[in-house]
Amino acid sequence: VKKLTLQSNSFGDVDVEQMLNSYVEAINQVQIIPYVSGYIQKIDANKGQYVSEGDLLITINPDEYLAKLNSAKASVLQAKALLDYNENYFNRLKKSEKAFSEIEIDNAKNNFLQAKASYENALANLKFAEINYNYTIIKSPISGLIGNFNLSVGDYVSPTKEVLLNIVQTNPIRVVFSLTDVEYLDMLKDSDKLFKDSVIKLKTANGENFEYTGTFKYTDNVINKNTNSLSVYADFKNDKNELLPNAF
Repeated sequence: VKKLTLQSNSFGDVDVEQMLNSYVEAINQVQIIPYVSGYIQKIDANKGQYVSEGDLLITINPDEYLAKLNSAKASVLQAKALLDYNENYFNRLKKSEKAFSEIEIDNAKNNFLQAKASYENALANLKFAEINYNYTIIKSPISGLIGNFNLSVGDYVSPTKEVLLNIVQTNPIRVVFSLTDVEYLDMLKDSDKLFKDSVIKLKTANGENFEYTGTFKYTDNVINKNTNSLSVYADFKNDKNELLPNAF
């Protein structure tokens, strides 16, 4: 609803209301896809459940990834020991008062540099193993409602398979409506900011007035050439989940 106050000596202030059709969309929605492959060990999410960011959703059996992580840790220790040995030997040759050939010193330096590279590679493999292990625990990246899903403990999942579940942010929620190109230009002419002197209210599908007023967020960056209209986006508090995406 666009609400403007008009000054008139005869009639006083007049409120002008403009009714516009609108629809609801989520500000954020995510599809949960596993980063690693494996068998589902535990499902903590429920269909239709509201979850907060960081809540545990699904656990993939971590045994394989834990074994790889432990192996990577052992490789780091082994590579570090070899690096320390070659570094110490190379430093002793450089500081020794005895005469060593250039070939011996070059070989010692080469062994030291190769050991250093092997150590860095082992650290990278350890980091990769840690990432894979941590991704066996799937947490919600946003707060919102979980939709319907078909998962069971023991199901095999992988990044190449279907989406596990969907989460839609519902609070706040975004409502989209349109202004004609003329209305858009007229509003900019009357004010330095869109909806500066307007109150955005909502009437739900059952004809009732929504309890919260909306906050203008932004407009689209193009005019729809088929309708000569500009999409406008406003956010509404929606703590009771009365507004759901795709509602008109």
